[in-house]
Amino acid sequence: MGGGIIRRFSTGKLQTSLWSKIFKRTLFDGFLFPIGKIYEEPYFYFEKYHKVAKIGFIDTQLYYYRTTPNSIMRGLSNRHIKDNIFLQRYILKQIEKHNDLRTEISNKVILSMINLWQRCVYGNAPLSDLYLISDFLTETKSNFGISNTLSKKNRLILRQSHNRIFIYILRLYNTLKLIK
Repeated sequence: MGGGIIRRFSTGKLQTSLWSKIFKRTLFDGFLFPIGKIYEEPYFYFEKYHKVAKIGFIDTQLYYYRTTPNSIMRGLSNRHIKDNIFLQRYILKQIEKHNDLRTEISNKVILSMINLWQRCVYGNAPLSDLYLISDFLTETKSNFGISNTLSKKNRLILRQSHNRIFIYILRLYNTLKLIK
């Protein structure tokens, strides 16, 4: 049954934060969250999914989450980028055990990194950070391929993510959009 967690994660039907779930306390026995990492919840899921005998989900929204501009999850520092890439590498390593979900999960990783790349472009992150993400995208694309489910926009970003002119045009477009 634990594979259901990974499948829900791969399709985006599982929001990964732990605060929105109820677990048996014993599930945390022997598990240590990575020290000093910003994105820690997915490590728990991939480490413990096989120990879950039964899962249940409800679709009712029972909690309203407030996002703030200064929240740690909204950050775009080099540390955020490196921790996110570290996590995505970990996830890709874990899917070696799930050949049936390989494409879905690698696509989720690629989409997550494209989203981060876009946030960095629009947030005027240094080019070195953008290239760090681009290198990871290129590596992931060559190791896992890309699915036909990627939109044309995302395929364009994937192909042009190292292109300085493309980055400049996107930043300019965003600036003009904000002026309107």
